[in-house]
Amino acid sequence: MKNRKEKEGIIAVVGAGGKTSLIMLLAQWLLKKGSRVIITTTTHMYEPEEGYYREGQFEEIIKQLDEGHIVWVGEPVKENKITGVSDDFLERLFALDAAVLIEADGARHFPCKVPAEHEPVIPENTKLVIGVAGLDCLGRPLEEVCFRPELAAGLLETDIRHCMTEADLMKLLLHPQGTKKGIPAEAEYMVMLNKADLPGARDAGERIKKELLQRGCECMVLSCKKAKELL
Repeated sequence: MKNRKEKEGIIAVVGAGGKTSLIMLLAQWLLKKGSRVIITTTTHMYEPEEGYYREGQFEEIIKQLDEGHIVWVGEPVKENKITGVSDDFLERLFALDAAVLIEADGARHFPCKVPAEHEPVIPENTKLVIGVAGLDCLGRPLEEVCFRPELAAGLLETDIRHCMTEADLMKLLLHPQGTKKGIPAEAEYMVMLNKADLPGARDAGERIKKELLQRGCECMVLSCKKAKELL
């Protein structure tokens, strides 16, 4: 990301295997570059430790942005999670001079997923969609590593006991009913492969990256825990 041209506007993060961690890294990177940054969701995400602002606090959101803080926005929901704000309020956030990072998908801590019919929820004016997958899904059965494994098995024309290969992961990341599902026509799409710090994962990730680049899809291989690639 350090060599990537900064993108103001709406960035939606989908997939599995480190979406929230990536969003937090991107937020820090954008802040370092001088952007004002908002984090929100169109689904559910865990309540941030630093707190968050609700729909009735628009002026406070602006104040926090002006003071150089990363601002989390959402509404409370069960189990220490927040959910998205209304479409009208989301449009008000989009109108601000800020980068808006959106967690637009849920995966229940699995390293990969295939979205259901109602997923993901990506605003139409999104500029960049980042598809995330954890490299720890490789070599393991779909039923162990995929959220909605039966959908993954269907796209791969196999069964849920099949072990994920590099070719399988690439197919899911590029399939219009996989990680690329629901991407607005004008949005750019790229892939982030996470957990490259695990044994053998970096090499596998680089092989996948090479293939994705040959197919016209930008890709980064990283470890969100270490974060040096971004910052």
